[in-house]
Amino acid sequence: MRMYFITEEDVFYVIRLFRRFFSHWNGSGIEIAGVAICKPFNKKSPLTLARQMLGFYGPRLFVTQGVRYTYRMVAGHTIESLCGKYGIPVEKPDNVNNEDFLQRLRALAPDLVISVAAPQIFRKPLIELPRLGCINIHSAILPAYRGLMPVFWAMYHGEREIGLSVHYINERIDEGPLIRQVRVPVPAGASLDEMLKEMKDRGGDLLWEVVQSFRDKTVSTVPYPDVQPSYHSFPRPEDVKEFRRRGYRIL
Repeated sequence: MRMYFITEEDVFYVIRLFRRFFSHWNGSGIEIAGVAICKPFNKKSPLTLARQMLGFYGPRLFVTQGVRYTYRMVAGHTIESLCGKYGIPVEKPDNVNNEDFLQRLRALAPDLVISVAAPQIFRKPLIELPRLGCINIHSAILPAYRGLMPVFWAMYHGEREIGLSVHYINERIDEGPLIRQVRVPVPAGASLDEMLKEMKDRGGDLLWEVVQSFRDKTVSTVPYPDVQPSYHSFPRPEDVKEFRRRGYRIL
């Protein structure tokens, strides 16, 4: 079986999922044909992304994260560098739905395309390209908390459990048939940073279990739980302020 990943560069959290997944995958005989790394949050420029992060973290934590980010980039603690250690080809497409990218992907002939925090919506030609389909891992008990920053929004609303869902990708956001779902408790006093790390570590384990089920031809779908569907966008500064007022910490 041959896989292909589409993701974004994230030196804080998403890289943890890949580290965990690669630790299971290495030596398994399953092939990773490549990884496409898109711009974080699909932002067109570093300045646009920096402005968004400043609004989210606030000045003090923005500086803290900026220093951490710079260190990780200089030290090579990136998804791109991690792929290099395993000999996995990397490319950085502007748009994964463009025909030039789709042509390169067809040439690689992946059986399965996996979205891990991919910042772009997959269109029908991409969805239908791999033999076994496209799947996504999302940090929520779907159908609740579709969209962006689901862990933030679950904590914001006082959820005592958050979750991980692996589902097929269709043309609607986070709505394809569900393959696997697990629930993760939110410990009292946990920060958003701590929960994101926990979710990415567990996500690497869960995703590997799902990939094995594709390899072994035992993959199946399960019903979605009876929870209220919801969709959220990226938090505004006032949302972060309210998050803190409710007693939660970012870092």
